[in-house]
Amino acid sequence: MPHSPAIDTTQPHSARVWNYWLDGKDHYPVDRELGDQILDLHPKIAVDARAGRAFLMHTVALLAREEEGATAFVDHDLRETGRVLERSAEVLDLDRPVALSAIGTLGHTPTLSEAVDLVRAYTDALPSGSFLVLADAVLPDRGSAAEALDEWNREAAPTCRGRTPEGFASYFEGLELLAPGVGPPPLWRPAAVDVGRAPDTDMYGAVARKP
Repeated sequence: MPHSPAIDTTQPHSARVWNYWLDGKDHYPVDRELGDQILDLHPKIAVDARAGRAFLMHTVALLAREEEGATAFVDHDLRETGRVLERSAEVLDLDRPVALSAIGTLGHTPTLSEAVDLVRAYTDALPSGSFLVLADAVLPDRGSAAEALDEWNREAAPTCRGRTPEGFASYFEGLELLAPGVGPPPLWRPAAVDVGRAPDTDMYGAVARKP
């Protein structure tokens, strides 16, 4: 999460490893090496990455009802809420409802309480009628997922923390959850006609509205 003007290609970075799992192009050998190590330990991580991306696209299509609109991508430390909101206000009218999305991000916050406080700082600053879109990994404390997380934290930056389903749900306290609530992204408002089985994923996602 910390912002750095230089690209360090000697250490794996979460965004680039995630991009590798998504079959993207923005990664380096060091990212691919760690990505393969994690896949060997926990192959389902690639499914998680794709589930998070699909959830983002699905929710954007749901919330972006107008043909024309504005999008702000701020390359900054998420924890500096004032700076992020200031930069966003250069493009967005923050006196009107907006949608804030964070996919695969809050797990990099050291503790759940810090992550909840961070979410609250943003939602408190947004007007009534705004939406919060979150998806993140909900990981067990044992098994291949836990081994993969330990390997990640030894080798990559920033480090990551697994959350419980209850912990993830706590991000939305005080907000109005859209049906069907909190759960795996493939089961969140699936298409009327699905092809094949919904993938098994450790990701959880939800969309909520600020009253």
